[in-house]
Amino acid sequence: MPSGLLPRRVRVVVVLALSFFWLVGLVAFAVSPARAQAAEPDVGRRLVDPPPSVTPIKAGAAVLIVHPVAGGGITSDEFLQRRINTHAATIASEQHLRRVIGLAQGETRKTNWFKESDNPLERAAWLRDHLKVTALAGTSLIQVTLDDVADPAERKAIVQEICATYLDNQRQAHNNDLLDQTASLNNVRIRTEAALKELRSAMREKQVQLNLSGGGGNPGRAGVKEIELSKLVQEQVESQLAAAKARGALDALKAALDRGQDPPQLDALVAASNPFLADDAAQIRQLERDRDGVAVEVGENGAKLKALDARIDRTRVRHQKELEEARAKARVTVREAADQEAAAAQSKLEALTSRINLLREELGELNNATAQYFNLQQQEKGLNEQLRAVKQQIDQIMAAQSSHAVTDIQWHLMPEATR
Repeated sequence: MPSGLLPRRVRVVVVLALSFFWLVGLVAFAVSPARAQAAEPDVGRRLVDPPPSVTPIKAGAAVLIVHPVAGGGITSDEFLQRRINTHAATIASEQHLRRVIGLAQGETRKTNWFKESDNPLERAAWLRDHLKVTALAGTSLIQVTLDDVADPAERKAIVQEICATYLDNQRQAHNNDLLDQTASLNNVRIRTEAALKELRSAMREKQVQLNLSGGGGNPGRAGVKEIELSKLVQEQVESQLAAAKARGALDALKAALDRGQDPPQLDALVAASNPFLADDAAQIRQLERDRDGVAVEVGENGAKLKALDARIDRTRVRHQKELEEARAKARVTVREAADQEAAAAQSKLEALTSRINLLREELGELNNATAQYFNLQQQEKGLNEQLRAVKQQIDQIMAAQSSHAVTDIQWHLMPEATR
């Protein structure tokens, strides 16, 4: 091997190795920004990306615009795109084109294009195959063109009538839907007003009942019946004590009379029932004093003394008889008075108890009526809120009906008669 060959090969290997590592570094440096840009959020890419190009709209094209409508559970962009596609597909449908051709006084029927065939269905099928309805990407616009009709004026008339008929149908369908909603809401309003009328009548009846009962519909204020019940309960306690006392006095009197004991007030009753008994007793005492004088005068065996003793005995017997009769009547009177007092006390207690029970029943009914009245008030509040909401919805629908922009699709650009 030549002496200078090995070093030269080493130098070549070194140069190749350095070149390889330099290329690897260069590739890594170029790839890193691309990866970083790929890792950025999609929103950032949209911000830096240029907007998509839009095909210019020709003057002979009719252009409709679809306004965004919120869709539940779906993003607004997605919902708007669906609405745009739905409108575009419906405008291009043969059913819609037959409806346009079927307009007896329509401008399309006046064109030479329409008169080229005596079959309206064939003309509708021709439109189906030649009409171009395009949803312009990145916009809310729908472009309608008919380039295969040679005459610009007829092309404009046909395209304009296709779009105008569709807008009229959309407007009419929307108005019909609003009318259906209005009719439904009016039915709800009528039923709600009828329910409110019936409810308020029931509330007036309950209010009259509460006013007559003294409650006034306010449970926080003591009514007439509550005050009366409080007083009667207090009287009932006193009557219970009085009745118990009267029954005890009657039982004690009966027991004393059964034992032969006279009540303390018996002598007073006897004296009041027969005032002559006191005169008879005084007469007997006077006769006894006279007897003592006669005995001194005529002696114990004197005829005058014997006659006086006989008189005294007769008077004493008569007085004792009358006294016993008076005491017997007095005993009966005392017992009857005690019976009457006990009966009166018991009768008063029973009357108070009956009135208290009746008041408690009335108060229970009053409390129930008060609760029913408050419940009716809550129902009235709910019905008023429901009626207010229904009227607001009706007003909104009426405002929508009077508005020109009652649908989500409208004219954006009218077609022109250009070649």
